[in-house]
Amino acid sequence: MKSTMQDAPLLISDILRYGQQVHGDSTVITIEPGGYRSATFSEVAARAEQLAKALRRLGLADGDRGGTFCWNNQGHLEAYLAIPSMGAVLHTLNIRLPAEQLAYVINHAEDRFIIVDASVIPLLAAIKDDLKTVEPIIVAGEGDTSALGETLSYEKLLAAEEPGLEWPVLDERSAAAMCYTSGTTGNPKGVVYSHRSTWLHTLAEQSASSVGMTEKDRILIIVPMFHANAWGTPYGAWMAGTDMIMPQMFLMGEQLAAIFNEHHPTLACGVPTIWNGLLALNSPVDFSSVRHITAGGAAVLEQLESGDANAALDRAGRNLIEVEARLTALQEHQRRMNQLEVDSTAQQMLASDREVTGANAQLTAERETAAVELQGLGPNHPGRPALENQIKNIDTEIS
Repeated sequence: MKSTMQDAPLLISDILRYGQQVHGDSTVITIEPGGYRSATFSEVAARAEQLAKALRRLGLADGDRGGTFCWNNQGHLEAYLAIPSMGAVLHTLNIRLPAEQLAYVINHAEDRFIIVDASVIPLLAAIKDDLKTVEPIIVAGEGDTSALGETLSYEKLLAAEEPGLEWPVLDERSAAAMCYTSGTTGNPKGVVYSHRSTWLHTLAEQSASSVGMTEKDRILIIVPMFHANAWGTPYGAWMAGTDMIMPQMFLMGEQLAAIFNEHHPTLACGVPTIWNGLLALNSPVDFSSVRHITAGGAAVLEQLESGDANAALDRAGRNLIEVEARLTALQEHQRRMNQLEVDSTAQQMLASDREVTGANAQLTAERETAAVELQGLGPNHPGRPALENQIKNIDTEIS
């Protein structure tokens, strides 16, 4: 006997529709030079529909990979919603990868197109001639696109389409999004998320024992949307109706302090380096609105644990993403990739070509996160010694 209740696939398009219909007045704030812009969930959902129509018109088919080379902003969220919902696969490209690794992951995934923020055009232009499968490059925002050759305008593509779209019914176990590891030995390894795993992870983030997002909250999403899908927080906030604050490239201490002081988030998520930078500022930071901060990945440094109590650091949150995954068979066009289906609470990044289990899996994940943080720090940044020492200790323990 089979159940007759709620027999429907768990799809990202349902998360999209729910936020659109139930939380249409919630807002997405994108920080910009000298200010910010905002849009309601209803407006973002309509633009996601337009984006999906435009991509379909450009020939993006079910199962095709679509790359994003973007900061945390409204346009990136629109791609998060549109690309998986239409049956394609969202491939978030890490803007901090070395050029040769960036070209490798784009070619390995066989990305059909890339949406790139104008501010990072030079990074993509450096490898443009090495890309084998990318057809259109779509530029979001204003900037000099000459280094990329022929491009398409994100806003013009959307303007040519009308809102409104009947999303297809997909297999919930089909690929929805993918990303690649960084800071590991050898070439980066591919990780593939299903609609089902994303949906369950999103639901888990609503729990009070997890992030506990609600429609009364406002979350500052600092963890990059190009790395580990920002720990699933964009989908979690969309389902909960939580207002989102997207900081784009404004990630230095004084810049984040200004965001806290003006926009008063109740939730925030980011790696320990971010919070240590804020606590080290001499200027005041208003944490009075914050009820929960998630510091994920690397271990939280001692000075952060003893920092401003108003930051309301949830120490359990640093292990929000538990690492567990299993290898799955790939379709023919993905035969060279190692696909990991991620469960409702987690993802595992492969540190090498060999399988890692048990304690080594946790150490490997911590090392990778520390390596990513280290890449983003300048040579004289005060946080470098602690991260370098952490990586050295992990390497010693694994060996």
